[in-house]
Amino acid sequence: MSFWDHMFDNDWKQREDIEQLRRSSKTASRRQRRDVSGNSSKLESLESRVEELEADLGHTVLLLTGTLEMLKQSGTWDSDKFAQLLHEIDMRDGVEDGQASLKKPEVPE
Repeated sequence: MSFWDHMFDNDWKQREDIEQLRRSSKTASRRQRRDVSGNSSKLESLESRVEELEADLGHTVLLLTGTLEMLKQSGTWDSDKFAQLLHEIDMRDGVEDGQASLKKPEVPE
């Protein structure tokens, strides 16, 4: 506090300080509510996206399981050829990482 604050310390000055703190508190509270609501919206969006991806993955696993079962039942399954084919598909994007690129595969008719 400055010399003048000590000299003129009165109820008006205290009231002004209290009101300033109240305004600062309201501003901080509004900012915090805005940030929380923004984060909540982002969280809901991410949760929705995860649900979509889980549904896509479940559908993909169903198709793959059906395809493998059909090949095994028909007697045309060859584990070595399958491993070689997986390696070729993996290398199409130039990176051997055990994953295919995220482009949709072309489905033969």
